[in-house]
Amino acid sequence: MHSPQPERKIFVSYRRIDNSDFVERIRDWFMQRYGRPNVFMDFDNIPPFTPFADYIRERVRECDVLIAIIGPRWLELLREKTFDPADDYVRVEIRLALEENKLIAPICIKGAAVPHGDDLPDDLRALIGYNAAHLDSGRTFLDNIELIMDAVEQELARRERVQVDIGNVEAMTTAPFELHDAILNFHSAADSNEWKAALMWLERIRQSKQAPRFFRLDEYESEIRAEIENEAAERDYKVIRIMAGRAASSKEKPERVWDALQMLWEAYPGYDPDNLAESFRPQPAGLIDQMAASARALEAVLLEPLPQFDARIFDQLATLDMDAAEAMFDSEALAQIASEDIEPDEKDKLLIDYEAAQHLGIMKR
Repeated sequence: MHSPQPERKIFVSYRRIDNSDFVERIRDWFMQRYGRPNVFMDFDNIPPFTPFADYIRERVRECDVLIAIIGPRWLELLREKTFDPADDYVRVEIRLALEENKLIAPICIKGAAVPHGDDLPDDLRALIGYNAAHLDSGRTFLDNIELIMDAVEQELARRERVQVDIGNVEAMTTAPFELHDAILNFHSAADSNEWKAALMWLERIRQSKQAPRFFRLDEYESEIRAEIENEAAERDYKVIRIMAGRAASSKEKPERVWDALQMLWEAYPGYDPDNLAESFRPQPAGLIDQMAASARALEAVLLEPLPQFDARIFDQLATLDMDAAEAMFDSEALAQIASEDIEPDEKDKLLIDYEAAQHLGIMKR
């Protein structure tokens, strides 16, 4: 059991008519880790006589992470409130969290799919930039809810480290610039995988114009940006791994795994370290039938009885000696043909049938 962490403020955003019982179960797990006072869910935490909208906004502004629960009817209910967005508190919560640059953790429950960008209004479209987790009931719930909470905690801790590094960098900018210290700070940030701080140090070194030519600023920057992209790709890919594992046990549709890979490749072309595409790429229509037909045709050929071989031919070959050859061929006619100057490309004309050989006088009648 994890000890409560009161420094974390969790806001659970959900739609009451979309599997609220399941959402309460998720909330209970976050309460076990962070303590009940630190997990906000509207029906449980709003004091009596408090203005609802103002209290919701205040809780969003003070939270560390907004857990956005996306149920099967989430998108349908969003569309129903399109013409009156102020009445859609879920939309208000997420929009405010985006404006406040809060960490948002989307969790798709009960088989719900991640909304496409085209399905979302402009003020919520940035939501798809956050990697979504999937959570269903059953035996996998316990494992997945633990993974989700661990991922939330890791991302919050990472953000805190970045903020500390950024604060250190900002503090350093007011002090006299020292090239060697800046380079050491850059390498320290890069070695700790604090890429944003490392980029800030690189930029400061670049602006100083003091870096020696052998300190390859562009190469370092390219390497760091590649690391940032790989980390982002791997975060998304971990979810696809979970989907692939579920598909292997027939708990997820294989086509969803393939769709997820294609969406991943839109941002990170070809990223597939586990080669999941080989297992989940759909076969072209009719290809399986064609392969089966070819297999049946090959089987029919292999099962056909081989022609009977007459071993008496060896007896005939054994009786073919030089005397028989002289009796069959006219040696003078053969010698005359052999003496003729024949072009290489005309040698195939020497291949003649039995009647032609008799006509030429090569074979004795």
